[in-house]
Amino acid sequence: MHAIDPLLAEAAASLSGAARLKADAQAELEALCEAERKRVPGLPAVTSIVRVGPAAREILASTRDSAAALVVMGTQGLGGIRKLFFGSIAEKVLRDAAVPVLAVPLPESAGAGPARDSEAGVPEIQIVIASVELDASAEAVIGHAVSFARGFGLPVMLLHVVPPVDRMPRALEAARAAERLHETNAQVRLAELADEPFVFYSRPSGPAVYDTIVGFCLAAGYRTRIEQEAADVQTIMSLVAAGLGVSLLISPTPPSNPDAVVYRELSDDLPPWPRSVAWSPDNRSPVLERFLELI
Repeated sequence: MHAIDPLLAEAAASLSGAARLKADAQAELEALCEAERKRVPGLPAVTSIVRVGPAAREILASTRDSAAALVVMGTQGLGGIRKLFFGSIAEKVLRDAAVPVLAVPLPESAGAGPARDSEAGVPEIQIVIASVELDASAEAVIGHAVSFARGFGLPVMLLHVVPPVDRMPRALEAARAAERLHETNAQVRLAELADEPFVFYSRPSGPAVYDTIVGFCLAAGYRTRIEQEAADVQTIMSLVAAGLGVSLLISPTPPSNPDAVVYRELSDDLPPWPRSVAWSPDNRSPVLERFLELI
């Protein structure tokens, strides 16, 4: 099966006609089939078809129309900017095909590989490797691999890859971090919050507070991942209680339900936070006077 790119067909139509282009491709494809019959004795019946359209789409359509059980296709291993613009036909077929796909590396992209049969010019297959996940897909993968290998009298090797565990799984780390945060009188370091989502003051409502807290986190080695913003501390506490993240607040903190929100002191040696009080000299309120006495 050969697919003609629609842009090429359109260009050919303006010159000598799309029908001529398709007929020439059909003739070349039949000549290739005849050459293979002479080269490979006992070759089974081979039919040929030419379709006009995007290659991946037409390959998949031919697979459905002919009820094929296997697709064999070459892959040139496009990379970089070529793959960005043109994509990978093999990748698209592999992703969308409902039947097994055998992708054959072409000589210019195959690199070093197994020894090749000098007459046929193809790799000498000695073993079939079936890469499986330990889930429901394994049975289907193994079945296809065994069926393919049986036809050639080849052994099958089942391969399962276990990713390396170089450090504590992140989910376990997060669980232990959350446990530390809930320990009575526990202190935390800013660096321990690097992977946590944050609920923050919105910058317009308090740029000095916002910039200072972001600066503390940057000094601890990370950028805050801000999930939600609020203009007041009461809303921030409600969002934290809803499980949307953690927050950094200025002490003293407002009272809260300990089953919903816990406060933990930062153990970092942070610079003092300057605070100022302004009032009108004409305000003679006894409440103000008492407040000024307290501070």
